[in-house]
Amino acid sequence: KQYVPKPEIDLKPGAKIGYLAYGSSHLATLESLHHMKSERGIDVSYLRLRALPFTDEVFEFIATHERVYVIEQNRDGQMADLLRLALGEDARKLRKVLHYDGLPIDARFVTDAVVDAEGLG
Repeated sequence: KQYVPKPEIDLKPGAKIGYLAYGSSHLATLESLHHMKSERGIDVSYLRLRALPFTDEVFEFIATHERVYVIEQNRDGQMADLLRLALGEDARKLRKVLHYDGLPIDARFVTDAVVDAEGLG
């Protein structure tokens, strides 16, 4: 794992929530970060996963947040499940944001899912 590309991380000081995304979910996730800040006043940290196996930075990111939303374009949430297997006790922090209707994921979908899960609606 020392040879794989490190994740890109944007840590927001004091953020309780983190997003973890990869691949084609990246742009929608970036826009959702903007929604959360501009519409709700909430800073959300972001980790863009770039390779497997998981590096130490992934585990550190999850450890520093109360909840981490794993954003996937997959019905079963396989990346979140792989993370749960690797995490141990911190696995309880993970939440799935799953988009699988055949269309590309969009930022509003991500934002609405997190707002609902956080009870901010």
